[in-house]
Amino acid sequence: MSSTLDEVQIAEIREIFTLLDKNSDGLVSTTQLGLILRGLRYHPSDAEIFELQKKIDPNNTTSFDQNSLISLVAKLELQNNTIDELVASLNSLNPDENSSIPFKTLVSMMSKYGETMSEGEIIEVVRDLGYDPEHDVIDDEAGFCTMLLNKCTNG
Repeated sequence: MSSTLDEVQIAEIREIFTLLDKNSDGLVSTTQLGLILRGLRYHPSDAEIFELQKKIDPNNTTSFDQNSLISLVAKLELQNNTIDELVASLNSLNPDENSSIPFKTLVSMMSKYGETMSEGEIIEVVRDLGYDPEHDVIDDEAGFCTMLLNKCTNG
C-alpha cells in the first residue's frame, strides 16, 4: 500500500484516524485533516491543507477514509524525502555554506548530469518559479526545492 511508510507509522495513522472517527463509520471529515497531519508531526500551512483536502477528497464528499489518509501521508513522506535529497544535492554545489548558489551554476549542472534537460527547459522552469536565472541566486535551498518539487508534481 505504501512503500515509504513502515508498520509503526501506519499504526500511528490508524490510531489517530480511529480517535477522530466519532461515529465509527470509517470516515473522518476533511476539516480534521490539518489536525491529523499536525498530530503526525507534519506542519502544512493552511493553504497546503486546503490543497491536500482537495487531493484526499476529490469528489468533495467532505470526508475521507483511512486508506486515503495512509496514501496521502505516504506521498507526503516521499515528497519530504525527495526534498531532503534535492537540498543535499544543491548543497554539494555550494562547498562554502555561507554563500548562495547562482542559478547559472544550477542550470549548468542540471543540463549535464542525471536526466538531462536542455538549458532552455531548465531556464523555463526557473522562470516559472519566479526567478531570473541570469541574476538571482538560491539562498534558501529548502524553499527552492519545495517550490521545484511542487511545480513538478502539480504542473
